[in-house]
Amino acid sequence: MGGNHQWLKSILDVGMGMIKSALKAKLSDIGGLFVEVPTRKVKPSQTCPKCGHQEKKTLDQRTHVCNNCGYTQQRDIAAAEVMLLWYSNNLPGFGTSRANAPLR
Repeated sequence: MGGNHQWLKSILDVGMGMIKSALKAKLSDIGGLFVEVPTRKVKPSQTCPKCGHQEKKTLDQRTHVCNNCGYTQQRDIAAAEVMLLWYSNNLPGFGTSRANAPLR
């Protein structure tokens, strides 16, 4: 079964690579910019866009409620705000700027 898991993971990796390549090509055609956020470091769905506080959430928690500053927002919107703030180098908190991450 372990070999089957690796095979499925390889298929998924190739599929995501193809999607990323197609997205980059389309963005290039229209003069857009592709930016890859280092999600293991930034953790967009667990970070507050207002204060930068990170708090682990389960997948069934669909609303972001910051226990540090009280900011409340739909979780996907809050995550998008975090990624935009990270890219613009305005995300509050230590170690979440793009200064140390490569653009791809």
